[in-house]
Amino acid sequence: MGAECGEGKPVLLMAAVGQGLLVVTTTWHHEPTLIANIWSAAEGARRGLVVFLEQMKTPLLPGEGKIPVSLLSYRDAAQKITLKIGITPTQQSFAEAETAPRQDEEVAVTLGAHEKRTVQIPYKLLYRGPMSVTVAAKTDAGTEADAEGTVVVPPALEVSVWGKHLLRKAWPAFTVKTNMPAGKAALKVIASVDGLARSQGPAKRGPAQEVVLPRGNGIATPGAHRLSFALTAGTQQIAKITTDISVDERSEPGSRVEVRGRQVLVNGKPFFPIGTYHAGPGDFKSFREHGFNCVTGPIYGGDQATLAPDQRAFYDAAAREGLMTFSELSEYLRGGRTNYEGAANIASELVPYPAMLCNYLVDEPYPAIGPEAVEHGYQAVAKADPYHPQLVCLNDPSSFGYYTKAADIYSCDPYPIPPQGGVKSLKGVADFLDMMRAKWPTGPIWVAIQSHRNPPPLTDDAKWAWPTPEQVRCMSFLALNHGGTGLLFYAWGDAYTDEAGKTRGSGFAYNKALYDSYLDLNPVLADLGPKYVTGLEKAVGLVTGQAVDAAIVHNGGERLLIVVNPLSEARTATVNLAAAKATGLKPYTKFSPEPNGATIELPPFAVGVYALQ
Repeated sequence: MGAECGEGKPVLLMAAVGQGLLVVTTTWHHEPTLIANIWSAAEGARRGLVVFLEQMKTPLLPGEGKIPVSLLSYRDAAQKITLKIGITPTQQSFAEAETAPRQDEEVAVTLGAHEKRTVQIPYKLLYRGPMSVTVAAKTDAGTEADAEGTVVVPPALEVSVWGKHLLRKAWPAFTVKTNMPAGKAALKVIASVDGLARSQGPAKRGPAQEVVLPRGNGIATPGAHRLSFALTAGTQQIAKITTDISVDERSEPGSRVEVRGRQVLVNGKPFFPIGTYHAGPGDFKSFREHGFNCVTGPIYGGDQATLAPDQRAFYDAAAREGLMTFSELSEYLRGGRTNYEGAANIASELVPYPAMLCNYLVDEPYPAIGPEAVEHGYQAVAKADPYHPQLVCLNDPSSFGYYTKAADIYSCDPYPIPPQGGVKSLKGVADFLDMMRAKWPTGPIWVAIQSHRNPPPLTDDAKWAWPTPEQVRCMSFLALNHGGTGLLFYAWGDAYTDEAGKTRGSGFAYNKALYDSYLDLNPVLADLGPKYVTGLEKAVGLVTGQAVDAAIVHNGGERLLIVVNPLSEARTATVNLAAAKATGLKPYTKFSPEPNGATIELPPFAVGVYALQ
């Protein structure tokens, strides 16, 4: 017998094989009731009768339904079977509980030898809400078998409020749906604030009917308010949903961040991110002094509905030091959660904070979190916070094309240096960017550059390798040469506990030489980064040299040639000055090797930046 399924849903097939039962499925995860049914079926095979609840085509509204029960006989002779169905609410209260659950009369079925049959058993669903369905079967020989499942009749009124923290004079964003049976009385939904009707609109009869309410007048008074939605049929109120919202004293967002092509604008000005992860307010002053301009924010709980005081303090401290922040919402989608309203609430609460740069919707979702779930999260957060873009970070190139509808900014984190170090080539960073840019041709790509020791810790701490400053610089310019438009150095404060309980640092907070190298690197990135965003050109045919990577960057009338050696061995690059329409090369940065005419000797992992004269 097979569980009925639609496209993209798991398939479960069961068949008798000798004295056993063969189970074939296309998924590794099952609901507990399905596991119980498989076990019952295996037990039933030994007794001679298998009972299985197929996917139920139950009504979306209270009323008559049919429960499909599949029976499989293992007996060599016909047998009479008595079926008994039970439906029990699995919650204490329901929107419309009419009477206690009714037990139907027993249903008699005659099953032939080795016959498989599906019986449709009528049943009246009296409740809205989730219900447990059980079927008990008994043969004339006394053999018993059972199965169980669930069914949900949706509530008459469904409301999702996308962000419960509003700017002053704003109108809340919400989605309203009704599930009402046929009838003559006109349906209407009324939205009220503090008991006063602010908006209303008609509703259609039928399942999952979305109701479009006109925008009401914005809420002008700061503080707490009660938002309610009432469904009426004629003069009768059918259902009511109420929630609390808060209104800020400010009527404008703390920052306005816009994505325009590959460029990101903060309050109308171009912004090139030079950021890091996993830091606290005590680090912010030092970050600013080292040339960083943004950091990731606190980690929220997956069921967190509002900011904690220390989290609010984080964003205030960042603003005082002139740093922008990413609000990472990953936990609302991880672990099987789809807490879109929670993510929207946090996003809406952060709108007034000047340090807000973007909502980091989810980190590395693939394969555990599919694009549809992330798209739903994107839509919910966009309704709650229309002032800041959303970022998704991906680490698997096979997923780069899946999440393009779920982000305004794409990000990737190619980490090519293994725990023991000794990397021969960093070209994988360029390859990552090429693959992502092919799927995201016109938007921003912010690249996480490996600045940590790759976990897990090695037994010998001395052999657990950080990237060198030269490797970090090399990876940064490879990313920029191949279409990166921002750099985020992962990570500052990461640490791991070994088997002996010792804390061992992984992030560059634990490597002073690496951290101090940003004093030289970040000012160069602040200068060249914006030029890359608006003036990148491939240096096709201009530079020769085995594995050497090159690009041209325009800045008005100025042309810069950037040459990178991604290898652990020295390489020679030769520039075709005639093709570049130049007469010479002038080093632009102090780390650029001095050219010998048109020839550049590049040490391992070296980067050269040259003005074309």
